[in-house]
Amino acid sequence: MPTHALPHSTGLQLRPFQAMRYDPVQVGDLSHVVCPPYDDIGPVRARSLRATRIRPWPP
Repeated sequence: MPTHALPHSTGLQLRPFQAMRYDPVQVGDLSHVVCPPYDDIGPVRARSLRATRIRPWPP
């Protein structure tokens, strides 16, 4: 039975990365730095999120 070798690719390379976690002492409420999934936000909520410019870090 022949074995099929996978072709060597120089295209897409995926590598693991270290997760980023917010410091709860600096951030406080996580809703200030994260957003609900885009497909779970209606037009009214999207406008509300855009209008809320809370940033726990300097611009």
